[in-house]
Formats: sequence, C-alpha cells, structure tokens
Amino acid sequence: MTDGQSFYFILVVFYLMECVKFAPPGSQALVCHLGKFGACSLRQPVTTAWGLKKSVFLAPLLPWPSALYLAPGYAPEQTPATTIARVSSIRHHQRFLRKATQPLRALAVLNLLNFFALLPAVYVRTYDERSILWTLAYCYASLIATAIHYHRLHRRLLPREQADRFKTTLYTALLPWHAPRAADLILLKGSLRWSPLAALAANAKNPAILKQLQYHWRAAHFHPKPRFPQAALATAFREAGLDPSDWLAKPKELDGPQYCPCCHSGYEKQATRCSDCDGVELQPA
Repeated sequence: MTDGQSFYFILVVFYLMECVKFAPPGSQALVCHLGKFGACSLRQPVTTAWGLKKSVFLAPLLPWPSALYLAPGYAPEQTPATTIARVSSIRHHQRFLRKATQPLRALAVLNLLNFFALLPAVYVRTYDERSILWTLAYCYASLIATAIHYHRLHRRLLPREQADRFKTTLYTALLPWHAPRAADLILLKGSLRWSPLAALAANAKNPAILKQLQYHWRAAHFHPKPRFPQAALATAFREAGLDPSDWLAKPKELDGPQYCPCCHSGYEKQATRCSDCDGVELQPA
C-alpha cells in the first residue's frame, strides 16, 4: 500500500467514525430524505453504549441531501420552557434549521468533493508536487471558510454551547474528515428540543412511524404504565390530523385464539399476559 493509499484509507475510516452519532438513552432517529419533512423514516439505534449511557446511531453516509434528526427518549436538559411540544412548531423549527444550515451543508459537500475527488484526481493525474500542494492549500482554505461559517451559525443558534463551539470549530478547520459533518451537531442539538411524541406525529405519513403511534395509542388504553398519556396522544393526533377512532379495534388477522391488545401478537390459550408488553392482559380473539 502506497503512502497515498494509506492516507485515504485512514481518511475513510475516520470519516465513517464521524457518521456515528450519540443520543440520550431510548432515543429514535428520524432520517429525512429528498422529500419534505413529514415522511421521515424511523431509524432505531444500532447499539447502546452503556458506559457512556448513550444510544448509538449511524447517520446517512453523505451530508446531503439526507439529514438526521432525533426524537429523544430521555433528555435531562429538556424542560417545559425549552421543549418544542406542538406538531406545527416542530415543523416550523425544522424548516428554520434546514434553511439556516443550507450554506453549511453546501460547504460540507464541497469539502467532501475536495478531499475525496479533487485531491486524489490531481495526485493520480499529475504526480506533480507543486500542483498537489496548491490543491491541498485550496482544500484547507475551504476547511477554514467552513469553520468560520460554522462558528458564526453555531453562536447564533446555540449561544450557550461555547465549549462545543470552540472544539468543533477547531476540528472543522483542521480535520478533513470532520468538516463534511459540521452541520450534524446543529441539527441534532436542535432536534433534541423536540417533544418525542410531537416529532413522531409530525412524520405520521411514514408507515413505520404511524404503526408506532397506533401502538402508543393502544398502550395508553391497555398498558398499566404507558409511555405517553392518553390526553397528550389525543392532542398530538389532533394537531397532526390523525383519526385514532378505529385504532382500538380487534385485528383482522390473528395467529392464535388470544391476542395482545397493544402489540396485536397472537397467543395460545395457556398464556394469560403478553411477554413483549410488560404483562398486558390478553384478550380472546
């Protein structure tokens, strides 16, 4: 392996490490693709870092056009004063974040192309030391420009996060594998202010998220300790334009004489409670 190949192998490994994101325990990720916010796909954590007490997610490998947001499970920094609890407010805040970070994400794509396409192309085609150095100087100039823009944007959107701002600005200016992911911190920090229930309801067009909301509605009626109270669910559904009137009905297809009213799993007659829903009492099919 040549020196250039070794350099790019390390560059790719460190860039993939930057795609790993940490969130409070119990969080879920919302991945917004080319479409508008409202039909985000649901992404569960790949593992849990118990030593750090964090859930581990894998962000989209490219900084654009997909974006990662978080529906927090438990965020100690959230208070009623800082939490965005309405569905319409979350949609408005997401549009604001997307618009505010658009130039930064464009710079992220530029940095990715500079170090993963332009620089290797110049190296392979010319093998000229002077050309390579000039190209490298241009690439690092784009890193510095990205760091300056990131610092200004971060100071405007997250004024209290001074330690993170200094650290990430320094990393963005010096590390070519970090600069393409510079917008991630702003998006993730911003979305951690969202109410998890309202964030899910705002994306109910996605079938997986709708199915989970239906489960939470049934759990509010049958589970002894539901995650979300019935009143909060009803408010979120009303704001999102959802009608839960038929969500408590018996499932049409069952694979047993009994079923769980929460998860709709089928059971044999010997069972009395659902093993997946903390002992919810079964009902006859």
